[in-house]
Amino acid sequence: MLAIVIGVTSITLTGAFALVSVAMYEVQLAAFEDSLRLVADAEAEWIGARDEVAVSDLPGPVANDVGPLAKFAVVYDGDGRVLASTFLGPAPVRPTETEDGGFFDVWDQGERLRGLLLPVAGRPGFAVLVAAPRTDIDGDRRLLGQAMLGAFVVALVSATVMSIWIVRRVTRRQARIATVARRVAAGDLAARIGAHAGAPEEVQLARDVDGMIDRLERLVTSQRRFIAHAAHELRSPLTTLYGEISHALRRPRDAEGYREAIASALVSARELRDLAEDLLTLVRIGVDRRKDSEVFPLERCVAAVVAQLSGVAEAAGVKIETVGRAHPVRGRERDIGRMLRNLLENAVRYSPAGGRIELRVVDRGAAVTLEVLDAGPGVDPADRERIFEPFQRGTERAAAAGSGCGLGLTIAREIAAAHGGTLEIVDPEPPWSACFRATLKGSWQDEGVGPEAA
Repeated sequence: MLAIVIGVTSITLTGAFALVSVAMYEVQLAAFEDSLRLVADAEAEWIGARDEVAVSDLPGPVANDVGPLAKFAVVYDGDGRVLASTFLGPAPVRPTETEDGGFFDVWDQGERLRGLLLPVAGRPGFAVLVAAPRTDIDGDRRLLGQAMLGAFVVALVSATVMSIWIVRRVTRRQARIATVARRVAAGDLAARIGAHAGAPEEVQLARDVDGMIDRLERLVTSQRRFIAHAAHELRSPLTTLYGEISHALRRPRDAEGYREAIASALVSARELRDLAEDLLTLVRIGVDRRKDSEVFPLERCVAAVVAQLSGVAEAAGVKIETVGRAHPVRGRERDIGRMLRNLLENAVRYSPAGGRIELRVVDRGAAVTLEVLDAGPGVDPADRERIFEPFQRGTERAAAAGSGCGLGLTIAREIAAAHGGTLEIVDPEPPWSACFRATLKGSWQDEGVGPEAA
């Protein structure tokens, strides 16, 4: 990158200085030739006005502030013979290729001159060659070239130093970002770029990368915690199952003894099955959810879930009541049903005997709200977010009210999020002690159906 910058700078500076040098030389040469033409016109007029052919003593062209230059002149007749000359050496042969009055170079004893051939008025065939040294112009050109070369070197060195400084300044932050990225890839999630002074774009990039690492660290930490909790939850029923089977095989038993051992082992196996299903559900949520997504009447889903839990609620001495009319939503009906079932099972588990659970369905225009209210022990404000974490069962008082593997609310929130909604705990009005509110997007507006379709 640095080589490219220096190369482009060199080419640009070379072209710029070359153009300036040529332009300045052309300006000087044009001014010199204009002055020389005036002198040649005056010389040709002077010779034409005299009977005797001779070179005048008129001054030469003015090319600098010192004074007029030396004038060299030659008068030719129609046959090209030299009639008069002020050249120090032999007079040049009358040029034929410049009879149109163009400028050309001639030499006199090794000195380079700039000349102009003009016809003499009143003397047919006669012509006068007027020339002047171009030493000043050539000297100025060399001096200008040397000055431009020096300026080019200084500019190139300055541009190179500045480019190196800029590139190092830019790449230093990039190198730090690359170093942090390699450390993170190696497993060091504590690596950070940190906020430093610099260009706004660099500072923003550093903050974005640090934010990404923070999210990655939280994700990895959550994953590790989830794995540890899952292993712990799996170990308990596995240990119980292993113990029951080992104890049953330790000594001979009658049929009733084996039946009791198998029944106890079956309870642990059922817990393992339920936990495995919850884990698989948690992993599956959000994966290709659009594949089976459809618009369905939420009222049908609510009625099915309430019917499924009627036996459990009756056994616990709890009554489930549904309030409000459901409207169509888009999503997986099976997943939405699972979310409702988890919320209602949680409410049944913590509700006192003889209690009541209310399921409210509220149309809020662009969304449908499902609220599950119960009169159980409630949720401590400090635990309102923690109970949605995997394998959390709330406070000890609430956890003692029932069993469960601690994934129900986690699954419910993930289902709501996968459908573009939310699940939260809000402050209920009396006599309720807990209110879980799920908000789902209503789909009747963009699907061409209305609430009456429910």
